[in-house]
Amino acid sequence: MKTNLLFALFMAISIGFVVGCNNTLDGPSAKSAGWQLKIAGEYPGIISESGNGAEGTTWFKVAGDKVSGTYRVDGGGMEYTGILKDFTVVGDRKFKCTWVDMEDRQGVITATFSEDLSNFSGTWEADDGDGTWQGKKAK
Repeated sequence: MKTNLLFALFMAISIGFVVGCNNTLDGPSAKSAGWQLKIAGEYPGIISESGNGAEGTTWFKVAGDKVSGTYRVDGGGMEYTGILKDFTVVGDRKFKCTWVDMEDRQGVITATFSEDLSNFSGTWEADDGDGTWQGKKAK
């Protein structure tokens, strides 16, 4: 009976330890979890394609635990607008999301925020091109 009681106690402690460890490893950015909920705002910057930069503004919106956004690019006398969706944390202050413009062109942004979350920079890609995407939070 002592053996069964000791075995049961050992199993309970072991299960508790494993469950406890798993709860502390919630994805690749566990040490900075929640940073994405602090990025709401306007980020003027430069969005480039094939080395040609254009002024652009990115707006991130946070609703609950979801991040979405919009953007506008002013390039070559044309204005492009679109949405950001499917925001996913992929590392420490690093994210991926899908951009879709109003003419149904779309691609993926991969970017990283600075430690203080005041700016981000990264790249975008699509079937028909790629470039850089950066912004600094407006004050």
